[in-house]
Amino acid sequence: MRKILFVLLISCITLNAHAQLFGKKWSEGHYYDRNGAKFTGLMSCQGDKIYFKIDKKSKEQVLQLSELSSYVDPIDSFVVSHNEKLKKTPFLNVIIKHYTLNLYGYYLPPSSGAMNISPSNGSASTLGGNSAETIYYYGPNPDDVTKLNKKQFEDVMIKLMADKPEVIAKIKDKTFSKQDIHRLVEFYITGKMPDPINKDNVYPD
Repeated sequence: MRKILFVLLISCITLNAHAQLFGKKWSEGHYYDRNGAKFTGLMSCQGDKIYFKIDKKSKEQVLQLSELSSYVDPIDSFVVSHNEKLKKTPFLNVIIKHYTLNLYGYYLPPSSGAMNISPSNGSASTLGGNSAETIYYYGPNPDDVTKLNKKQFEDVMIKLMADKPEVIAKIKDKTFSKQDIHRLVEFYITGKMPDPINKDNVYPD
């Protein structure tokens, strides 16, 4: 069953490593600094830190959050939030960009099991554990975001998906609720109704 879960990979357990040095898994990627300059090389995430090397032989450097605006790994793209409330979880996955309002996701690790990511569709599952969860945020930029809950869900998603009336209709008739958000995003992106929700998945408010 295809389903799209957009996840933030803070622990980098999903990165496909091209090299492994000093216990770190390295993957090709790039980041943008606060001035918009692009830097390409090898990247490794360790907790709330990002390490960067121009190539395998280069000396690694620790990237400070104050230096970053966004970064891209082989699976997805992320932005760095400088919101004080998110200082412990600053890396947000960019899910939908829509004019002045965007949808972001923060990966919440499963209670047990190893993460298994399908790069082809962004779906996430666990091996021997519970399914992955995502906490969703919305706002005009990553520094000004609000956690998405059931009360806000309909109004926010209608604004985000206003360019597709057929999707809006499914929100208004309650085909999609907060717990179906990953299916709603799939419908918005692909234009095809997704498979029924897996009842074993639980998505936080």
